[in-house]
Amino acid sequence: MQGFVLTIADQQLTPYAFDADRIVAGAPTPAVSRVWQLPDQQVVHGIWEMTEGSVERFDADETFVVISGRGTVEFTDSDRTEDLAPGTLVVMHKGDPVKITVHETLRKVYATRGGGAPS
Repeated sequence: MQGFVLTIADQQLTPYAFDADRIVAGAPTPAVSRVWQLPDQQVVHGIWEMTEGSVERFDADETFVVISGRGTVEFTDSDRTEDLAPGTLVVMHKGDPVKITVHETLRKVYATRGGGAPS
């Protein structure tokens, strides 16, 4: 496979449902598009977004950059809260004790490691 170029804002994403135990507030709807992956799916790159609401935990080791929208990430084992806005780089680990709250539909470009879906 050769390299490629995508315009993130133009990409169509496929909606899916969160496990009910992850939803903390609202009725957030996630959507995703995998754009590249290793054959064993141990590394996946893609585009993900979520509508307004709150969810808990990360289901994969993940690095992402927020492209559009606004939100916050609260580290639930401390009092630390960080804003999510376009240009924000985030590194999370599977199972991190966090709550993600989206205030304005948030779209990100992500890379996961070790299998698992984006959060």
